[in-house]
Amino acid sequence: MAREAQRQRDLMQAILAAPSDADSPGLRAHRGHLRVLAGQLLNDAYPSLGAMVGTETLAPLGWQLWRQSPPSSGDLGEWGHTLPGLLEALVANEPEWQAWGCLPDLARLDWACHACERAADAMPDLATLALLEQAQPENLFIDLRPGLCCIASPWPVLSLWRALQSEGSDIEACLSQPAPEAAIVCRGAPHAQASPWKAQVQALAPEHLSWMRQLMQAAPPDLAQMLDSCEPGFDFTAWLTLALQQGWIWRVRNRAGGS
Repeated sequence: MAREAQRQRDLMQAILAAPSDADSPGLRAHRGHLRVLAGQLLNDAYPSLGAMVGTETLAPLGWQLWRQSPPSSGDLGEWGHTLPGLLEALVANEPEWQAWGCLPDLARLDWACHACERAADAMPDLATLALLEQAQPENLFIDLRPGLCCIASPWPVLSLWRALQSEGSDIEACLSQPAPEAAIVCRGAPHAQASPWKAQVQALAPEHLSWMRQLMQAAPPDLAQMLDSCEPGFDFTAWLTLALQQGWIWRVRNRAGGS
């Protein structure tokens, strides 16, 4: 077992190394297969980015990313999340990429949709909303649905993403007057669509961005802390109504004893 594991590691190291004249035909075939696979995986996970730059550009990026950050698990659907970082480095350091400053955030929005649709199922537990009237805010926590993500960008990332979903849209018009946009990605309300697993992308109001980011933290503050530190003009009741309509909330938890 240990010998086979070492053989597999040696093979992968050889595949990821720079090609040389000494490579065997088998090694070249393995490398070619992985190059194709890496490109296919990125095209699947980043459809809008592929539509923006073309699959012929995305494919070599896949191999570059694979060599930098090879898969860490057998689930290849988890691979590719570091592409926005690679794009940021290219935009910052490579002259031919500097005019494409919108690409990292466009990639983040694509990946957010990909990850959202792969997230665990969690039906909204609306019965727990009663805790908002029964318990003190300092004992309450609001959990968002798994897979929910917020993307804020100095670019019109949502308008660009939407334009890339349909043929014939004017991409140049989206980029001619750059304006910051924020988007929220979440599975839609289960009762509101035929495919409740599918990611829904919507505009996120600026006054809701900071609030949502706090809720997305690994250890979010309690409701009392959030209300004390919310942005001026933030209306919790209005946000709660919207969040319930859109299916953003999973449950409310009580510090003393769960939901």
